Amino acid sequence: MGVADLQNTSVSLLGGQSVDAFGDSLDEGLVQAQGIPACIVEISERAWDPASQVPRTVRTITGWIPAWAGVMAGFEGQQIIDESTGDVYFVEDVVRPSSLTGEPVDVRMTLRRVSGPGV
Repeated sequence: MGVADLQNTSVSLLGGQSVDAFGDSLDEGLVQAQGIPACIVEISERAWDPASQVPRTVRTITGWIPAWAGVMAGFEGQQIIDESTGDVYFVEDVVRPSSLTGEPVDVRMTLRRVSGPGV
């Protein structure tokens, strides 16, 4: 099964940088591609924090997009927008699993929800 079977949204890939008057680079959040089928899943797990003796909820967000979208290692630090909800995610990690048959496989991303593009 792949994104084609599990798609629950579509995303836009953001990117691009500019330089301000002081020479510092700024993330622009410009749409590089849009309408890419994706599957974004948030999982919550309860964990016990032994230091504070308090249970914690740990949330992880994982996204998958097709290999043809061109996201690969080096895309970390960029952002995507969930087109159905408007949620913006920061891409923390990109994993392109190997394939036994040589076929392209879906790209898995570890995501973090952020407040807006360029943030």
